[in-house]
Amino acid sequence: MNYKNRKQQVLSVLVCTALMTSGVVGTVQGADETTLMTEQVVVTASKKAETIKAAPQAVEVITADDMKQMGATDLVSALQLADNVSLSESAMTGNQVMIRGMDTKHSLILVDGKRIAGEDTDSTANVYTLGRMSLDTVERIEIVRGATSSLYGSDAIGGVINIITKVPDTASTTVGFNTGTRQVNNYYRYNTGKVGRWNVTAGAQFTKVRPINIFTETVASANKVGSEGYNRYLFGNRQNFDVSATYDFENANQNKLRLDANYFKEHLRTELADVQGLNRGMKYDQQKDKVEHYDNAGYGMGVTYTGKTEKNDYMVRTYYNQLKKEYDMKNDVDFSFLGRFSPMAQQMMEKMYPKSDYDKAKYYTWVTEAQNTMAVNEQHTLTFGGEYRKVYYAGTRLGGQADAKGIKNQEAHTVNSYAGFLEDTWQVNDKLILQPSVRYEHHNSFGSNVSPHIGLNYSITDTLRFKANYGRAFKAPTVSELYMNMWHSPGPIMVNVVGNPKLEPEKSRNFDVSLEGEYGNTFGKITYYNNKVSNLINYNQWTDSQTRIIHAEYVNVNKAQINGVELSVGHKLSDRLTLKGTYNYINAQDKSKNTRLLNRPKSVMTIQLVYDDNKPTGYSAMLWNTFTHDYAYSVNKGRGSSSYDLYSFNTLNASVTRRFNSDFSAFVAVNNILDKQVADLNMYGRLWRVGAEMKF
Repeated sequence: MNYKNRKQQVLSVLVCTALMTSGVVGTVQGADETTLMTEQVVVTASKKAETIKAAPQAVEVITADDMKQMGATDLVSALQLADNVSLSESAMTGNQVMIRGMDTKHSLILVDGKRIAGEDTDSTANVYTLGRMSLDTVERIEIVRGATSSLYGSDAIGGVINIITKVPDTASTTVGFNTGTRQVNNYYRYNTGKVGRWNVTAGAQFTKVRPINIFTETVASANKVGSEGYNRYLFGNRQNFDVSATYDFENANQNKLRLDANYFKEHLRTELADVQGLNRGMKYDQQKDKVEHYDNAGYGMGVTYTGKTEKNDYMVRTYYNQLKKEYDMKNDVDFSFLGRFSPMAQQMMEKMYPKSDYDKAKYYTWVTEAQNTMAVNEQHTLTFGGEYRKVYYAGTRLGGQADAKGIKNQEAHTVNSYAGFLEDTWQVNDKLILQPSVRYEHHNSFGSNVSPHIGLNYSITDTLRFKANYGRAFKAPTVSELYMNMWHSPGPIMVNVVGNPKLEPEKSRNFDVSLEGEYGNTFGKITYYNNKVSNLINYNQWTDSQTRIIHAEYVNVNKAQINGVELSVGHKLSDRLTLKGTYNYINAQDKSKNTRLLNRPKSVMTIQLVYDDNKPTGYSAMLWNTFTHDYAYSVNKGRGSSSYDLYSFNTLNASVTRRFNSDFSAFVAVNNILDKQVADLNMYGRLWRVGAEMKF
């Protein structure tokens, strides 16, 4: 660690400590507010309403008020303090969504319990999802850490993030605006309140995405290309629209019908720096004035019918969502000098550095499902249901190489599945709750899978609980992993990736044990978790010695084991001030090679100080510091070999919100105050956000 980094870390710790000690004012009150968090009702952990205190799983809720207090302007900033959830930036300015050190493809992101159509490779799954939704529509976010395939099926090996949207019951109009380093948003929402039996909410958001400017400079030599200039990644415009209508039948069974629809559209572009090669003393363009355009659009619609009887709480739902993508690339290279090269060299140059490229893709997901929660007796509550799901993907990245005229073939593939699940919440006695569950799922691509799970919650005292979970989970191969045949030029290289119809699902065995509780104004939880994953899908990669084209095929090759410790402790210093700390240790190993899994830290620690004067007209503020230790990032050491570097750093962050009255508020937030930069991790310094919101 150099002197500058150490100085920044010491300074941030001193600032946190000074504010903590100077802020201990007022009279310490009772533990009502401390224990309130455990009484929050969630629906994701067991597909039915239960409190966090009663749920055996590791559950966290981030409310709309929490998001405002952090100065969040999108879902990424709203999740920045979620426990053991990593949102590290990818090279294409999206965000990985990693829960407990599992890959982003092992996180299942839902909206109101519904799946979202989207990209399906290991490097793109979930990466752009969080950026395509307006934060204004979100009521709360529920996070379940740990495998939940027994209820949700494929993709939930790492955990579930369920985004719950608003259905306000009072009439209002909201207008908001925010701007910052990354984007500018203005949003609008209208709620009718209860009008007869109908309740409707509709919203729109218009976003200007700012470019991330990354300077690149290398010197040309016999073995490397030369470049100088800025890469400007994914900037442009995005629009979001949503509407939700609820019809209340107002009868004894409390039946309701909910209709949902949403739409987004984005036009983004990337401008890449010029790149030159050097061959036999002669320079030539590999990349010149290269521009990539991304035109994407998506929509979703759903119908949900719910009802209650004396012993039953049931739901029937069908929904459909779709994503369409169009990619276009222009590269103004000049190959007039190719006559000096051999015919094979000319052919290689044209393949490696194409003057143009394009891709088209269409994804859709259609699901019909039903479930019922039935109170059998005072001890047993059963939740059971079934689901039919159809996933479709059509695109040029399934169709192989373009023909002589540059025309690409589009192919389409469909994966169908049906499933049934059963869960029993068994109140064994006043202290012990057992929650066994099992799900059977059949896919037309690889057959059947059974995912069992059992959870335990034992109340040692009224304020101290022991929880444990054991289960098996799986992730089905995606359409891309099964059938991809992609030719693509992501920069001055050409890659060909092919799928494998013989792939088997990835499978995991996982368990965790926790001790959590409250004592006066202090609350805390410690958890140990252990995941073993087999049949991990990865690439078998090689490079053609003549054309230098990189080829890769999806195969089941890897085994992984990820275990760790989650620790969180908080104390209510006064009626205005709360101090909280978290520590997450992650030991992630590739058991196939006995090496460390990359793109993960060894540990992450946060110190958070939260202030709220609890006045309708007043202030709230947050100050937090995140310490990241030994983040492992791969670094190429030359052809045929690879290694990784370790990074340790800290980021100091703050936000302040001013409530002028109950209907008008403004905020300012700054992330990475000390301007830490780590180019290999796509960290490019300080980020700021300011905004205001008014209700009528």
